[in-house]
Amino acid sequence: MGTERLQDHPDFDYPQYLCGLGRRDAPVPIPVHNYSHLLTTMICMKPPTGTPPKVLHKRILVAEDEPGVREALVLLLSLDEHQITQAVDGRQALELFKGGQFDLVITDYLMPHMKGDELAAHIHLIKPGQPVVVISAHAQTLADSGTPLVGVSAVLGKPFMLADIRAMIARLLAGQERAAEADFLPN
Repeated sequence: MGTERLQDHPDFDYPQYLCGLGRRDAPVPIPVHNYSHLLTTMICMKPPTGTPPKVLHKRILVAEDEPGVREALVLLLSLDEHQITQAVDGRQALELFKGGQFDLVITDYLMPHMKGDELAAHIHLIKPGQPVVVISAHAQTLADSGTPLVGVSAVLGKPFMLADIRAMIARLLAGQERAAEADFLPN
């Protein structure tokens, strides 16, 4: 007693705790920066009915030039125990991609040095079929432009909720999950 960490308790649910619905015997670990209200909103919104199951433990490359948005996204992804590698722009993300193995790439659209769609096109040349998600405050404008986004698997509009990210990951990586399960089927 006294040494138990709150997150180690079997009934602990971090998103519910942030929303004031979980155990209350420890301080609430909400980050203190300009985006904490956004983060709390992203986590606390109730997921839509029929939410797909969570996909856990994936290797995800996140490219986002806004530190607060990047931190919020990393925190959301870490709730599902993903291994996250961070890049501050498209050029750094491309270098990290070349040197690593990722199940998913999530990139902002407007970044210095290389935009998200350019990053996706480069990744497509290196590894066709690599799931790449572009996040943008102007997602509808991108969709309406009619310009093909080579190598982009999905576009997610900002602001987004935890349930949106989970649904997108489940949809894009469902095939990987089934393939991994097939590897463990008995003969």
